[in-house]
Amino acid sequence: MVSNEDGTPQAITISPAAGLTIRNGSTGNLAVSLPCKPSQNVTVKTTIIDGSGAMTISAGASLTFTTANWNTPQNVTFQSVAAQAGWQRVLVAPFGADAPGYSAVTAHILVS
Repeated sequence: MVSNEDGTPQAITISPAAGLTIRNGSTGNLAVSLPCKPSQNVTVKTTIIDGSGAMTISAGASLTFTTANWNTPQNVTFQSVAAQAGWQRVLVAPFGADAPGYSAVTAHILVS
């Protein structure tokens, strides 16, 4: 486990930290990076913790960070399924990023 001086695990970094708002039928990006240099390659898996199918990850479901690019943000692209004409949907989809040795992080993706 990668930890701070006080022993608490380092969390994966996302930006914007508060999450993301995208419009129905549109895409949006969250940037993911590691908080410190790893000793070997680290694969970050990203998921949408929502079974509705109203949103997908169209790029960045698996991100690989190396000792050379650990602090260079990599994008996760979200695609919202378009709502039917005359119908408005507001969806909050929890997003998660997890990697061995790092504490997981979650954020909310708001579709409006």
